[in-house]
Amino acid sequence: MRHLTILFCTLFFISCKSKTAGEAEPGEKRLMLPPAPTSVATVKQWITDKNFVTIKAGLINEPGKGIPYEFVEETDTSAFASAFLEKEMSFKLYCNRDSTGVLFYGKLPSFDSTGKSIYIPDLADMIYQVEEVKPDILLRVTEERRNNFDGRMEKLGSIYKVLGADEKSLLLEAPRSYLDKPVVVLMEVREKNLNDK
Repeated sequence: MRHLTILFCTLFFISCKSKTAGEAEPGEKRLMLPPAPTSVATVKQWITDKNFVTIKAGLINEPGKGIPYEFVEETDTSAFASAFLEKEMSFKLYCNRDSTGVLFYGKLPSFDSTGKSIYIPDLADMIYQVEEVKPDILLRVTEERRNNFDGRMEKLGSIYKVLGADEKSLLLEAPRSYLDKPVVVLMEVREKNLNDK
């Protein structure tokens, strides 16, 4: 009887396990992550003069916990998933040739031409650089934002760890966390378009 109970509990936990990046249902396309970066020069080459939009966002599991990333699915209707995805899926990077660009993250309240209340992408001019701080390759971003209280320009620095990169995609650990876990974003090269989802 004890063996049956253990077997039942094991099967129950396996069936309840959430789907992660490496798993796919039959007939479902498997999510391909870019490989770990090998050099600063390669990452610079791959991101220069490209525009990236977030296509998946999730959390990084603690080391040694098995699968490293848990992506939040858009089919998840929980309050956490909705709020998390609304914020994280808005993240975009437009990287120019001269190490300048534009960073988008979140939305700001505004008004359309008829006076109707709308939300527009929150954007900031940025300067970016790729550097190595062993054992990691980092994307260092300096944003220039106008202070809402006094109108002065402020510079804010952020560091993104490059977990994966190739010619078409970026996998970044973002400098923010939810539920005490770091955020991971999978980004894809796209044409410049403020209305990308």
